[in-house]
Amino acid sequence: MKRKRLDRDAWGFQYFPYYQMRVETEHFKGMVALICMTSGETRYWECPKAGKVQVCGEGMRWLQMIPDGREHMVTAKYLPDGRVSVWYADMLDAVEYDRDGIAVYVDKYLDVIFTPQGDVLVDDRDELDAAYASGELSKEQYERALAEGEAVLREYCTDFEQTERYSNEVLEEVKRRIAEGARDYKKVVRETLDEKRKERPSMRPLFCVDMLDYEEDWPHSARPSVRGIIWKEGKLAMVHSLKYGYYKFPGGGIEGDEAHEATLIREVKEETGLNVKPESIKEYGFVLRLQKSDHLENTIFEQENFYYTCEVFEETGEQKLDDYEAEEGFTLEFVTPEEAIRTNQNCRCTEWDKAMVERETRVLKGLREELKWQ
Repeated sequence: MKRKRLDRDAWGFQYFPYYQMRVETEHFKGMVALICMTSGETRYWECPKAGKVQVCGEGMRWLQMIPDGREHMVTAKYLPDGRVSVWYADMLDAVEYDRDGIAVYVDKYLDVIFTPQGDVLVDDRDELDAAYASGELSKEQYERALAEGEAVLREYCTDFEQTERYSNEVLEEVKRRIAEGARDYKKVVRETLDEKRKERPSMRPLFCVDMLDYEEDWPHSARPSVRGIIWKEGKLAMVHSLKYGYYKFPGGGIEGDEAHEATLIREVKEETGLNVKPESIKEYGFVLRLQKSDHLENTIFEQENFYYTCEVFEETGEQKLDDYEAEEGFTLEFVTPEEAIRTNQNCRCTEWDKAMVERETRVLKGLREELKWQ
């Protein structure tokens, strides 16, 4: 399956203004990305009923909508005059995030194309069948793609005027947010990480996990933390939540003016019983996490996560877990990055913890890639 970025850099769109945010309207709730085409070659598709339809070019906008809890994305392609030229629905296997924070969807091949004039075309069914026949897709993935495709046909292709109204409703909300100060998402992420880097110049920025579930003018509640990357015979020391089934790097919050190294030693000891060798601690990189606070009203939870590689002594002591950590069944396990990634992608974590699991999974993927070059 292919991973496709919502900024559509594969199409050469990486230099266009790009907005990425969570949106909730009367008829939609989920992730939205808007690309505003400020230049570029005009391209067309040929459809049986609509005829020659423009799909990209100067003045067009692509509104990409991924509804919560579903396995599809609908792209409404808006003409310069504000009308929809065509909709394109992709069946998805997952939504992930690249290191620069751009949302990425894992494509399950099957697509549905439809126009306001009444065209309805099911595309790439042959690619879906071939992926299933080759073993790339499991039977469950294959059947879910077909079921989601049928659902898309029922929900979007029976009343095109209604579909256009719903698309316009989302677009108007995005335009309102932009008018009120929402900025080009790629520039915001880059500027935010650059600003954080000034505070600790030697620590390289890795990426930003931004849930986009808050208002930009809300105050921030900061909670900086450190995380330990501990290798042993090709495996990583990870904390396994037996209750929710995810893996995370050992570590936790910095207390007051506590030095990062001191926090790392303390937190690794408490969560795993492992004793870090102080002289082995080396900077790896930091990740910024942003989301709506789970306990402070109208507040943004801001967490800088500083990752350090380190070694540990052979002897292992007892864990000293907080109540919630004990309740989750935190257990030390040594696993490969691939094993941890696979587990995290299928875990049953809470809504609040999704950002944390996404953060850890993306760090794991980075470590996995580094292993390939060693």
